[in-house]
Amino acid sequence: MVEAQNTCPSSPLVEALLQPGAYPYETPAVEMIETHISFLFFAGDFVYKVKKPVDYRFLDFTTLEKRRHFCHREVELNRRICPEVYLGVEEIRQQAGGYSVGGPGRTVEYAVRMRRLTPDTSLERLLKQGRVSFQDIERIAARIARFHQRAESGPHVIAHGDLRAVRENVAENFDQTGRFVGAALSRDDYDDLAAYSQAFMSAKGDVFRERAEAGRIRDCHGDLHVAQIFLEPPAEDGAWDGISIIDCIEFNERFRCSDVAEDIAFLAMDLDFNGRPDLSSAFVEAYVRESGDDGVFSLLDFFKVYRACVRGKIACFRSVDPHLTERARAEALDTARAYFKLARSYLPALPRPALILVCGVTGTGKSTLAGQLAGRWAMEHISSDLVRKNLAGIAPGAHRYESFMEGIYSPQFSALTYQAMLSEAARHLREGRPVILDGTFRRSEERARAVALARGLPGEAWIIECRLAEEQARERLESRFERGDSESDGRWELYHQQMAQWEPVREAPPARHIALDTGGSPADNLRQLLQLSHQGVIQASQPPPRQQSKG
Repeated sequence: MVEAQNTCPSSPLVEALLQPGAYPYETPAVEMIETHISFLFFAGDFVYKVKKPVDYRFLDFTTLEKRRHFCHREVELNRRICPEVYLGVEEIRQQAGGYSVGGPGRTVEYAVRMRRLTPDTSLERLLKQGRVSFQDIERIAARIARFHQRAESGPHVIAHGDLRAVRENVAENFDQTGRFVGAALSRDDYDDLAAYSQAFMSAKGDVFRERAEAGRIRDCHGDLHVAQIFLEPPAEDGAWDGISIIDCIEFNERFRCSDVAEDIAFLAMDLDFNGRPDLSSAFVEAYVRESGDDGVFSLLDFFKVYRACVRGKIACFRSVDPHLTERARAEALDTARAYFKLARSYLPALPRPALILVCGVTGTGKSTLAGQLAGRWAMEHISSDLVRKNLAGIAPGAHRYESFMEGIYSPQFSALTYQAMLSEAARHLREGRPVILDGTFRRSEERARAVALARGLPGEAWIIECRLAEEQARERLESRFERGDSESDGRWELYHQQMAQWEPVREAPPARHIALDTGGSPADNLRQLLQLSHQGVIQASQPPPRQQSKG
């Protein structure tokens, strides 16, 4: 008879498994380590892993049958790379109010039985002690390369690890991380990480597909970081190299079946996190030599970003776990911040323009976007609305609803306005301050004069052309006119007149001209701009150079 049995830190089952008498052999004491999904009981030479009845969306252990299934699955999968550790699955039974491993009674829980590894031999511990050599790293790389070569591939595996699945994983990860913005990472960092990730997948879709067709998607490990690897003395007869790699993901095929580059990036990232970028480079180089797969380099930083964010998210979960001490939660939050900081460090630097021209017809949201960018990138914001009214002696909030190309909007007054904007921009640029010019700039000549200001400066000029569907522009303009709370005098009756005189943007090269659909919220528009900016950088960049490792 099998019944569901919930476990929690204070449950009778957990308390019972902390007692030496619960095991079918003598052991002087039992120690327990708790993770967000399991309890691990260390009893003598063995470890018993009991899964928690939790549902994190990406895993579901809420029923006893599911926990039984995933215990057996964990043993089966981990024996592919670590048969010396994974010994089997034990039933935990209850009789007369007592619990025991493999004893009499009804089965109330299952546990994975593992050989106990010595903590001092973990790669994590050895790194802290400075006891990891380049030869150790090369042996680990060779072991993983051989594992990947034997690992299953084929349509079923590819379906769980192709670009569609990568997109799903990335989106899910950012969705689950969102609630920790402000605590574990800033809104700017969150937006940059998300924008880069989306841009990379859009820009490099062909690379993902080509690697899938080449058989590079395999049933991998899925959780390959330094705490999962142990370096023990090799067997004297040479039958075992002393390397144990544990805790392959069993609960979600979408996380385990992946491009082999993702497995490699995970461990490389964690070596970076532990302060050893030299070993990280050596590991990747050794893996490529052993496997012959130099295509790993094309996806390495992308997957490093993703995996650092995954580790950051998991640390975030621990930071709000009510069962942990306040100190443990604070340490988890510090760890999360460190992982997100590392993820941010992998992003290619967006070029910081000397000048950004934000242009578009009335109602397209250019002033809102320009203001956001000015605050985010610490740039001087020069608005045509403010400059124009200052020249006319009109208060910024006052309105002058002139007819098209008349009054302060006549060609002559507009020329004065743009010249004043350029003069102010030139002064800021000479003093080393980057500038955003915010105005309609519907004529090519006007834009060309603005772009020319950046010539000879360390930065460059970008043009962001704001575009909006006609019906949305009408709704915005009519609503803004009714509220009267904008510095702009733009109105719906001017929209078509400006559109009729709009000259196509050709004053900046394609990589520095971003046509932006501003139909979303201001925050969504900024995120879309960041994504397009990253995509331009990614498309313009060459494949990453092969890293040089130390021998």
